[in-house]
Amino acid sequence: MMTSLGGGGRLLGLLLTLTAHGWNSQAVADGMRKAPKIVYHDAVEYFHSKQISNAGTSLLIGTLPKDKFEDSNTELQCVMHNSNVDNYYKEEYHLKVFETKRDYQQITEKNEIKYKDYFFTITKESWSCHKRGDTNDGIMMIINEYIGIREIFEIKYYDGIEVTIAYTAKGDRTAKVREIRFFKMGNTAEALRFEGTLYYQDEGQSFYKMPNYRDELIHNRQLEKKTIELDGKQVELTKEVIFQDAGKLNETVVHVGEGQVFRIGSPWTKVFGNSSFVSACTPEQGLNPFPFEFRPQVYDLQTFTDPEPREAHKAIVKIDAHLTDEYFTQYFISVREEVWNCIPFKGSNFLRIVNEVVGRIPVQKIHYYDGITEAHKLFLEENNKELGKKSIRFTEVKYVDPVTKEILKYGELPWIYSH
Repeated sequence: MMTSLGGGGRLLGLLLTLTAHGWNSQAVADGMRKAPKIVYHDAVEYFHSKQISNAGTSLLIGTLPKDKFEDSNTELQCVMHNSNVDNYYKEEYHLKVFETKRDYQQITEKNEIKYKDYFFTITKESWSCHKRGDTNDGIMMIINEYIGIREIFEIKYYDGIEVTIAYTAKGDRTAKVREIRFFKMGNTAEALRFEGTLYYQDEGQSFYKMPNYRDELIHNRQLEKKTIELDGKQVELTKEVIFQDAGKLNETVVHVGEGQVFRIGSPWTKVFGNSSFVSACTPEQGLNPFPFEFRPQVYDLQTFTDPEPREAHKAIVKIDAHLTDEYFTQYFISVREEVWNCIPFKGSNFLRIVNEVVGRIPVQKIHYYDGITEAHKLFLEENNKELGKKSIRFTEVKYVDPVTKEILKYGELPWIYSH
C-alpha cells in the first residue's frame, strides 16, 4: 500500500534511523550479512576496565583470546543453531565471571563464581562457522547478552566484550554485557582471536534467540505495514498494537503450564487518534532508574478456599493482587525498557513505552490486554529449583499521556524503522 502525505517536513525530520537489533552489519549477496570485526589488542593479557558504581563488587568477566585462527584474509560463513534442538547450547558456553580486588591496573587475585550470581541471561546463541563449501574445518562462535541483577563497582573485561551501564529495579547501577567468543569445537576453555570476515544469514528477531524458548503463545502482532511518501522519501510504518474493539477492554487467556496465574498489561483508559494517525518517535535518554509506573501492570490472580465461610457460596475467594515494585522484581525481570517521545503529524505529543519482561517463577496461565504484542513460553533456567517448569517472556507496547499518565488507545502509529 503506497500513500502520499504532503507537508511532512516536520515529521520526516523527527524520524530516527536506528542501528538494527544485534550487529551493526552490512548486507551482502545471497541474503547474507557481513559482521563487524572485533578489534584485538596486542598487549599481553590486555583487558579493559569500566567503573559502574561507587559501591559493590569488582568483577573480571570473559575469556582472554590468545591464539589466532588463521589470518585477516580468512572468510567464514556462520549458521546459528536452533534452540529447539537439545544441547544446542552448553553450560560452559556462558560468560566466565570472577570476583577480583579493586585494582584498575592489574588483576592480582580472582575467584571464579557463577555468572547467575550477578547476571540474568537476555540472549544466548551458538553458531558454527566454516569456509564456504568446507564444513570439516571451522570454529564455534558464542554470542551472549546479560543484564546485571546486583550493584557492581567495576568490571574488567577482555576483547570481544561490550559493557554498558544499566540499572536494577531498585535503582542500583549495574551493567549490561554482550560477549562474542570464538573457540575450536571441543575446546571451550581456549578463546580464539578471529580477525577475518564473518558472513551470516540474518535471522531478524528470531524467537530462537531467546534462552530456553519452547513455544509461541501470542503471535507477533506487528503485521500491518504500509509505505508513505514524506518529502520525496519512502517511509515504512507499521500498526504495532491492534486494538480488538473500539468500545471495550479485551482480556485474553492463554495456558502456559503449572504455577501461578497472572494478568499482564496496561488497559487503555482514553481513546485518541484515528486510523490515519501518523507520528514520529525518538528515544528519551536518562530515565534511570526506569519509573515503576512505566512498567507493565501485573496482577497475581489468587484463588483459595475460606475454611470458615459465612455463606457456603462464598467458600471460594478470589483476589487480584497488584504486584508492587518489590514483588515485581521477585517474579519478573525486565530485559528491555524504552521510553519514546512521539510527535504526531497533527495533535498532541504522547509517550511510547516498550517493556520486555522475563518470568522468574513457574506460570500456569496469563490473562493479557491488547498492548501485549508478543508472549512466549520458556523453560526456567537450568539451575532453577523449579527445573523443567515453564514461565513466560512477553513484550508490551503502550502509549501514555505525558501529563495525566493515562493509557491511550491509538488507531495507527509508525514502526521505528532501521537501516
